[in-house]
Amino acid sequence: LVQVSNQGWEAFQEAHKNMDQIRLHSLTVPGDMKDAVTFIVQDNPEITKQNLSIPLENIKSSADKCLKLAQGVEKKFDLVIHLINELLEACTCSKGVYEEELRQIKITKEITEMKEKAAQEAKAEVEGYHKKMEEQMKKAQEDYKAAMDSVPVGWDAVGMGIVESISSGVKSFVTGGILTAMVSSITSSIANGLN
Repeated sequence: LVQVSNQGWEAFQEAHKNMDQIRLHSLTVPGDMKDAVTFIVQDNPEITKQNLSIPLENIKSSADKCLKLAQGVEKKFDLVIHLINELLEACTCSKGVYEEELRQIKITKEITEMKEKAAQEAKAEVEGYHKKMEEQMKKAQEDYKAAMDSVPVGWDAVGMGIVESISSGVKSFVTGGILTAMVSSITSSIANGLN
């Protein structure tokens, strides 16, 4: 942009300077035209032939100089136009690159947002599982405590052991006594039957 600005400034400076010179050259043309007309309307063709070429040459010289000055200005503005075209082309190319980068950034942002959402969902799921595990752990601890509280300790355990031993003994006695009676009844029946 600085280069375009500088080239534009130079072109306008050149145009200002050259237009001033064209104005100065153009100021001599009316006088030369007046001289040419004077020589043409004169009655002596010899004087006309000799002198008419001087004002016409002056007019042609002024016109050539003005044309050359105008072409110089045109070249300067052509350079500015060419530079502006290059700048526009570069901007257009950059725009395409920037649009592609912007598109990639938007895609990356969407992917990141999806990952963040998935991470939040996973976190919520893990927190739910953790809470469930804590509840199960509390319940297991409560069950364990209740079981430990129901286990007899000290004299209660001794008393339970004695009661269990007595009930086993009675059971054995009853079972043993009935068995003995049955065996003896069977043996006596067999003995009676053999007799």
